[in-house]
Amino acid sequence: MKILDDVYLVGSGQIGLSHPFDCHVYLIDGVDEIALVDSGAGLGIKQILANVKSLGIDRKKICKILLTHHHADHSGGCGRLLDRLDAEVYLHRDGIGFVEEGDEESGHKADRAKREIVEIEAAMARLTDDDFEWNMWNYHLGIQQRILKDAQA
Repeated sequence: MKILDDVYLVGSGQIGLSHPFDCHVYLIDGVDEIALVDSGAGLGIKQILANVKSLGIDRKKICKILLTHHHADHSGGCGRLLDRLDAEVYLHRDGIGFVEEGDEESGHKADRAKREIVEIEAAMARLTDDDFEWNMWNYHLGIQQRILKDAQA
């Protein structure tokens, strides 16, 4: 589902795009780099990747997974995505242990991330070839700011 010219919603349990436990999962097309924002809970990975394919986007171009935080609905699918993608995972340092160990405060057992996670100290991430900055701690606000910025242009 297209949100903006370069931002798509590819997973969401709330509106039925993927498993009911999934958060909103966004795809950002930075031309040379494509990123997913969050991985969902891990039970809707096939649906998420099918949604990416339906947009005409080759999943092999996804090189970054930006996890907004460690809660299971946002990071639980990270390990399963890494089984299918050659991507780096970015997460604020406070949540890395939860995702690497496959443990989550709620007691949900998330997929263990099988690669090293890139620690983000600042709360921002940037895709190359794009001015797009993503606020890792308030992603809904980040989308709202981007929509307003594009509407004013």
